This record gives sequence, C-alpha cells and structure tokens, in this order.
Amino acid sequence: MMAKPALLAGVVLPLLLLGGVAHGAHSEVASVRAGQSKARADEAARTATAAASADATAAELAKYKAAYTQADDQAKALALERDQLKAQLARATTVATACEAKNERLVAFSKDLLRTYRRASFGEVVAAREPFVGLQRVRLENLAQERDDTLRAAHCDPRLDGASAKPPAAG
Repeated sequence: MMAKPALLAGVVLPLLLLGGVAHGAHSEVASVRAGQSKARADEAARTATAAASADATAAELAKYKAAYTQADDQAKALALERDQLKAQLARATTVATACEAKNERLVAFSKDLLRTYRRASFGEVVAAREPFVGLQRVRLENLAQERDDTLRAAHCDPRLDGASAKPPAAG
C-alpha cells in the first residue's frame, strides 16, 4: 500500500496548501475591505471639509460683494455731490466776477464824484442855491439822478447777479 500514501500525500498536500492559500486569501480580502472602508471614510471626510470650505468661501464672497456694492454706491453719491459742488462753485465764481466788475465801476464813479466836488467853484455853489431862476438847481438834480441810477446799476446783489450773469468761459 505504498502507493496509497503517496497518492494520499499527493492529494492531501495540495489541499493543505490550498487551505493555507485560502486562509491567506481571506485575510487579504479582509485587509482590502478594511482599506476600502478606510478610503471611503477618508473620502467622506475630505468631501465634508471641501463642502465646509466652499460654504465659507461663498459666505466670504457674498461679504465682499456687499462691501463692493456699498463702496460703489458711496462712490456714485460722492460723484454726484462733487458735480453739484462744481456747479455751485461755477455759479459763485460767476457772481464774484460780476460783483468785481461792478465794484470797479463803483470805484471809478466815486473818483469821478470826488473830482466833481473838488472842482466846484464858489459861484457854482451859490448858483445851486439861487432860488429865483433855479436853472443850476435843475441841472444838479438831473446830475444827482444820473449818479443815483449809476449807483443802483452798480450795486452787487448775489441773488440777482447769479441769475443774470453768464458762467465764465473754461480755459
């Protein structure tokens, strides 16, 4: 029966080897499954972290968009105010220019009036007071009325001068 143990050894030995391989395969499958489970858990953690990071980034982006919109609105309001102030400055400059011209005319008028007063002779003064004919008096009243009209025309009133004066030419 010698042949039987060899046959038996030929069948049993490969079965034992297969059993060891099967046991090794089971532990290898379990190890792969554990690795897959760990990989899934790691992937879920990375996905949760990425989602949280995306939410935080979206919130920060919304904050910056709101700040940009607010800054843009402020810039528009400031530009409008600047334009209004430029228009007011142009009107004020126009009024000031008109008043300066009128002041120059008033100074010239005052100098002329003083010159006329200084040149008046004793005879002209007596003739102005002469009650019988009154010709000199009429001439002096007409001159006084002309001077009064000149003064009124040269009076600087910003409310009136600003409406009638033209803006200065840009240069």
